[in-house]
Amino acid sequence: MQIEAILFDKDGTLIDFDATFNPAVRHVIETISGGDKTLIEDIAQRWDFDLETGEISSSSIIIAGSGYDITAAVAPLLGIDDVRAYSRHLDKLYGEICKDTVEALPGLEATLGTLRTDRFVLGIATNDAQENAEAQMGTLGFTKFFDHILGADSGYGAKPDAGMILGFCDQAKILPEKTLMVGDSLHDLKAGKAAGAFTCGVETGPATAEELAPFADVVLPSAANLPEYLKQSM
Repeated sequence: MQIEAILFDKDGTLIDFDATFNPAVRHVIETISGGDKTLIEDIAQRWDFDLETGEISSSSIIIAGSGYDITAAVAPLLGIDDVRAYSRHLDKLYGEICKDTVEALPGLEATLGTLRTDRFVLGIATNDAQENAEAQMGTLGFTKFFDHILGADSGYGAKPDAGMILGFCDQAKILPEKTLMVGDSLHDLKAGKAAGAFTCGVETGPATAEELAPFADVVLPSAANLPEYLKQSM
């Protein structure tokens, strides 16, 4: 296996999804509902968010969906006609909150530093907005590690389609077959496979190793295990 570039999903792969998004989702729900108790409960149900525990369910559209998908799920409740326009509003709202709540997964800063030293081209492909991803990487001090950061609004479409992976490869001037797509969800791995890239599943999100395995060339406990794996495989 000859890998020259590594493309990461963001949520659940680089950042701690629960620590970052559980408080953010509650705040967003309370904001867009205007404090209406019934509406709060209805939105939480559509987004599979448990108001009692303050946790996002593993089946929630928030985990792998784009801003458009997340907005479309509650559009009828909020009387939204222009889903795309409102999704931009939601992306901005989430972005403002997550700049304060974002937490990196353990060991990722050292891992990215090692991969950078080893001269891999690094990128992010997330179904979040590009601006949000850039802001969160800035908060964590991770911007310096990445050559390209792409979001669902970057013009290449959203995962599980291959567009973002192919867009990254085009920008990086590296073939898909020399690229490793790393992610915690089936959306990530299916996108990588569709693009012709190698795929690596990580167990730091809601999906189990058994669920990831059919679409992954390898499943690792965490993206922090990548340097050791690559050293043994290349």
